[in-house]
Amino acid sequence: MERWEDKDWITSMSITFDFNGMMAENIGPLHGIGEDEIDEMKDRIGRVHQDLKRRRKAGGLAFYELPHDDDMLSEVIKKSEAIRRECENLVVLGTGGRHWEGLLSLRALPHHTLTCFLIKTKTGFHECSLRTISIPEPLLVF
Repeated sequence: MERWEDKDWITSMSITFDFNGMMAENIGPLHGIGEDEIDEMKDRIGRVHQDLKRRRKAGGLAFYELPHDDDMLSEVIKKSEAIRRECENLVVLGTGGRHWEGLLSLRALPHHTLTCFLIKTKTGFHECSLRTISIPEPLLVF
């Protein structure tokens, strides 16, 4: 059984969000969010959450189902294996200034031949190497 097929592994890999670093009580009221501000947003957040659930159930937000789509996951794994076999270099073009797509794609490359790569962010291009950037494990190319 592959790890991604193991329900216990999936549960152990769940993400938690520690928001203590954004709270006014920890970083001050100038840059932090107070509990009173969160309380003011609860109703709106609840409405947005219900709307997202309704739209998901109606099939309008198909991306929500991607983590549960075994066929899609199998296809992604096949494509990443092909990239690993056939490519020495990979250039990822994207929009919005995000760089995670490129970092995740590193999983598909033979690391012994990769010495340097560029990340484009909103502030420009940044040269990185595998020695200067931490790539979390395990990675899955989506």
